[in-house]
Amino acid sequence: MREKIILADNLALDKIEAATEKVAFIGRSGSGKTYAAMKYAEELYRAGMQIVVIDQVGVWWGLRLSSDGKGPGLDIPIIGGQRGDIPLEPSAGSLIAELASQGYSLVLDVSEMTLGEMYQFTEHFGTDLLRLKKHRRSALTLIWEEAQDFMPENVDRRTARMFHALSRLTKIGRNFGIGTMLITQRPQAISKDVLNQTELLVVFQTNGYHERKALREWIAGKGDGSAKDLVEKLPLLKCGDGYIWSPSWLRKYEPVRFRPKSTYDASATPGRGASESIRPRPLDLADLRRRMSETIERAKRDDPDEMRRKIAELERRLANVSPHNSESAIKNAVEKALASERGRISSGVARTQRSLNQILQKINDTYPSLCAALKAALDGIAEISASPSAPETRGGLPVLAPPPFEGRQFAPASYARSQASSEPELPRGEIAVLTACAQHSDGCDRDQLSILTGYKRSTRDAYIKRLREKGLVEIKGNSVFATKLGVEALGSSFTPLPSGAGLREYWLKSLPEGERRVFELGISHYPSYVPREYVDKVTGYKRSTRDAYIKRLAARRLVELETGKYRVRDCLFEGN
Repeated sequence: MREKIILADNLALDKIEAATEKVAFIGRSGSGKTYAAMKYAEELYRAGMQIVVIDQVGVWWGLRLSSDGKGPGLDIPIIGGQRGDIPLEPSAGSLIAELASQGYSLVLDVSEMTLGEMYQFTEHFGTDLLRLKKHRRSALTLIWEEAQDFMPENVDRRTARMFHALSRLTKIGRNFGIGTMLITQRPQAISKDVLNQTELLVVFQTNGYHERKALREWIAGKGDGSAKDLVEKLPLLKCGDGYIWSPSWLRKYEPVRFRPKSTYDASATPGRGASESIRPRPLDLADLRRRMSETIERAKRDDPDEMRRKIAELERRLANVSPHNSESAIKNAVEKALASERGRISSGVARTQRSLNQILQKINDTYPSLCAALKAALDGIAEISASPSAPETRGGLPVLAPPPFEGRQFAPASYARSQASSEPELPRGEIAVLTACAQHSDGCDRDQLSILTGYKRSTRDAYIKRLREKGLVEIKGNSVFATKLGVEALGSSFTPLPSGAGLREYWLKSLPEGERRVFELGISHYPSYVPREYVDKVTGYKRSTRDAYIKRLAARRLVELETGKYRVRDCLFEGN
């Protein structure tokens, strides 16, 4: 007979079945669901089973400590989060899937990621893990904290790819040894296709109408009336008390109270249980850190923003080359500028070629000797790509496909204008106001400019006045617009805001913490409105604090308001 794991006085499970079945822990915040799920994970680990936790809350690091928080707990690596052994990069999903397929137990703390980063990571993790486990079959339990965000009931274009990968992993993963543990306080928000596959339901205190309705539907779908009074009893349960229901697997429906766990309870009050020694499979963290660094560098090389910065720098250097220089001097200047970037842009060769080709076309008629030198440089870059087909040419110049970024592009100031101008560079304050106006094609009102630049009313208005006198901005009604001359005055240092997903990620990285959390909630509910009271419930902010953040987001034109609620503006989802 195989070893059993003991979870409660009335709940002992075969360790293989416990590791490979689908289990759900459901209950309101503070009801004991995460504590019980951690007990389940502890017993699996000590029985020699592999566990991989995807922790969106940032509390599973407690597995590493004894119950009193002073001694050692389970020797399991923590990757990511504030207490991780090493950082967890959004681009490392495939690398972590490879480690998981090799039998390593891991806690993957994604609590520091934005929603977009989390979607990216879990999509690649889920896709590659299923592919690899088909060839490396062994028992593995995937534990999803706040599972409704990974396998949502309402799928949109932001979550579609992740949902497809993870729902498929959950549905067919058991054929290759993959079990699933879902932890949530919102069962109505989890995909019904996923939740209905659960073979063991562990329910704690649940008060909400929608939560209990979802549980009624789950019970009805199983076709068993033995637990018809389950939902009515749930609001009366005490913390730590729950019900187990498994009509097909265990054929049980009865109250349960999980035994104390022996590791630190980072999600509630610590101090229960005692630690035990174990023999985990060791993970070479130094090697993983090196491999993670390589992943980070690859992501950085492929980052469109990074490539645009490089191109802007090349444009600036080219603008400083005098047309009176000899052809040899021009060629040396161009080759020097390109040489500093040559070794770092091999993965972005095509984008660099397209951008340099645009520069080349603009200055071809004015500086033929410079174009000849640039063409030689482009030929050198083409050698890096080792492309088997030669580029199409027009007038002796290479013609490449248009760049992938189709957003509005602003041309830098022309070389002739920069040479003829005798005006000094714009002061920093005027540049900040002008940039904010240029990045918003529909203009900025004065309050919005204060939010974007941080300047007080009198300072902001002084900069607007100076820019208007120089012809760099114009005022229409309550809005301030950058003129064509104003955009040119910003030169190559100006980068327009992206669109769609890129624009959302820009603001998620730029906003202060409070505004970011409120904005993130709006993104996750788009196109629906978010009730203000719901923000209080999720974030814990006071009413005045919450309203201040929403007001600032509205001033930035990121959200639109209705009585008692707000929603993210449609323009943030245009394009993708």
